[in-house]
Amino acid sequence: MHDPSSPATIPDRGGADKMADPGMAPDRIMFRPETPDDAALIARAHTGHWRAPAGFALPAPMLATLLAQQHAGQERHIASRHPGAERRMILADGMAVGRLCLDRTTLPWHIIDLALVAEATGQGIGRAVLDRLKAEAASANAALMLDVAHDNPRAQALYHRAGFIPAGGDSATHPRMMWRNRQTPA
Repeated sequence: MHDPSSPATIPDRGGADKMADPGMAPDRIMFRPETPDDAALIARAHTGHWRAPAGFALPAPMLATLLAQQHAGQERHIASRHPGAERRMILADGMAVGRLCLDRTTLPWHIIDLALVAEATGQGIGRAVLDRLKAEAASANAALMLDVAHDNPRAQALYHRAGFIPAGGDSATHPRMMWRNRQTPA
């Protein structure tokens, strides 16, 4: 739980500060297989963080259509490019709060998607998920790789704090980051 006498804040791109609970213990995080019933929560996790660039506005129905199309495209990309990836729902204290998509079929393991619903961010859940993944990867002598959007500085900061470093191979929109255990071969 967050101690109000020592606040830790994570600046939100929208200008508000969210309180961070850096003490979310990894044992409070569980995973279960993704099911078709999870589609709405996954879509909400993917679309809930979108912020319009300054001076850009769309009518709400048009924005909803755009975000739904973007989410559908992301799901098609994952299915076609990473058919063997594990799709797991992230549970914090038993409640579904996001989705993890992880491809362990190659080395390094590829974190394809780690998405939390907006109200679950800033509570240490993402960091706890990463800590669990790092422990799993270390025990398998595997590194972890991910691509993060250029326009998502909060996620980039989270990955950096979790020990991920630039790995090269960036795309036009997503820098690639890598985590290696000290014993993981380069």
